[in-house]
Amino acid sequence: MSFKNSLRRRRQASLKSAAWAVELLEKRICLSTNILSFHDNTASTGLNDTEVQLTPANVKTGTFGKLFTTSVDGEVYAEPLVDTGVTIANGVNTTFGAAGVHDVVFVATENDTLYAINSDANGGNILWERSFLSVSNSGGDDNNTLGASLISPLTSSDVGVQDISPIIGITGTPVIDPSTNVL
Repeated sequence: MSFKNSLRRRRQASLKSAAWAVELLEKRICLSTNILSFHDNTASTGLNDTEVQLTPANVKTGTFGKLFTTSVDGEVYAEPLVDTGVTIANGVNTTFGAAGVHDVVFVATENDTLYAINSDANGGNILWERSFLSVSNSGGDDNNTLGASLISPLTSSDVGVQDISPIIGITGTPVIDPSTNVL
């Protein structure tokens, strides 16, 4: 499969969710296992071999579905990641009142922004967000370790493709290292 076809399939899947939104499932089903990398494991199989709750009997209308939608600032091509029991500390990127321990969905956008979204019961609120478009943020937490004078996403015309449009930012899925709590 070519890279271009892979991007086209990802874009089609991304466009199914309206208005660049992240949709989350019922907590007891969605968060039974952390999803820390693309397709859930180092082999990228997508297999969740620890799943014990989902069956044809309980995945049906009325008992399984979307709980909330959270709007983000761009298209989402990277796979959202799930990590449970994450401590969100107060900081320059933290939303007021969001400090504490949460089950979190991490979402990266083509507008070069990374979000931590609360997936606890009655969740969907943004716990923190970090844009990588500014050279540094107001809190002094430097985004720019290479000495650039400007950070910006590419446009589809910059690279001569239309698979991702209008801008190209964070496309690849990040990885969470549970031993260091680094994304």
